[in-house]
Amino acid sequence: GIKFWPDVDTSYRPPSTSEEVRSALDKMKANREERWRKALQEKKTQATSANNNNSEQ
Repeated sequence: GIKFWPDVDTSYRPPSTSEEVRSALDKMKANREERWRKALQEKKTQATSANNNNSEQ
């Protein structure tokens, strides 16, 4: 037959204990900081290459 809902094993389980919540928040924070660092590095790289292109002209 048609399966409407995912298996219990594959479905998302939100954190239920304070330890799980804390670890989930720490993981989200680490991911956010990593994305921020990459964006900052990319911005610096683009600014450096733009400055180099302007100085060569």
